[in-house]
Amino acid sequence: MEIPLKYKQLWNNWDVRVLILLSLSIQIILIFLGRLRRTSTSRWIRMVIWVSYMLAEWVANFALGNLSSTMDDSSSSNVIIAFWAPFLILHLGGPDTITAYSMEDNELWARHLLGLGYELFIAFYVLFRSLPDTRLLMPTLLIFLVGIIKYVERSYSLYKSSVEGIQSSISSLSPTKLERTNDLNGLSQDFWLYSATKPSFIDVAPYSDQYFKIKIIVMKMSAKEVLMVIRKELSYAYDEFFTKAIVNHSILGYVLRVLCSTCILLAFSLFVLEPKHDFNKLDVAITYVLLTTSICLDFMATIMLMFSDRMVIYLLNVN
Repeated sequence: MEIPLKYKQLWNNWDVRVLILLSLSIQIILIFLGRLRRTSTSRWIRMVIWVSYMLAEWVANFALGNLSSTMDDSSSSNVIIAFWAPFLILHLGGPDTITAYSMEDNELWARHLLGLGYELFIAFYVLFRSLPDTRLLMPTLLIFLVGIIKYVERSYSLYKSSVEGIQSSISSLSPTKLERTNDLNGLSQDFWLYSATKPSFIDVAPYSDQYFKIKIIVMKMSAKEVLMVIRKELSYAYDEFFTKAIVNHSILGYVLRVLCSTCILLAFSLFVLEPKHDFNKLDVAITYVLLTTSICLDFMATIMLMFSDRMVIYLLNVN
């Protein structure tokens, strides 16, 4: 059965627009529901997160591949369509709340990083097709910068959560760095215990002297306190294995956070100031949705970062 021509034409006109909005919707789902996966036992929530996680990369890649075929050399909308390409790179970088769905995903960090080359080639080809019109070149490059940073952050988080990455972090964590057990507040002590027991997550015995210190601390606790400590340690482990926490909670991570937020705001300002009388009104509306939603999601991610336990621990240990 042949598909009627009018439906084919309708899809040709709307395919990229629908896909890019779908990709954005998946990012919204992941940033909010990704946090619930750690504590929720609902099968429906886990199913939605799993489906969204599986679709996120496929939809973004498919939309990116279709951008060039949507462009018409005689249309002024080429420049605004090219502006959408870096948003798809940004979506491929994923939200801070979920980088992997399982530990096996972390072992694919190299393949994920290599994929950046192919995706950037397609995105820059789309940008090249929009030239010599350079009206939105600066905001496009700003979002490109943010997208590349977020993509590399995710790849690095995947690497640090792989067996190889965990082994490297354990080998760099000498016993002298774990000696401080006195005068620690509750959160710092819980994080110290997590750091000291991290080798156990990959079936490596912790340092013997640290093992005895852990034993002494735990024996002084009540059963309820031990369960609370275990809950905290598993929470830290989840953040490190399945989110961008290990990147975000570092000096470089804080700098990149400010840089990315600034770039998104600048891109939004430049787009607002750019005359848009010859652009398709629907395309302009979609672009505003992409920009405003990116600002809101970045703001939400910053709030989550600021009020996380790891941020409190970092501030308490700043000399």
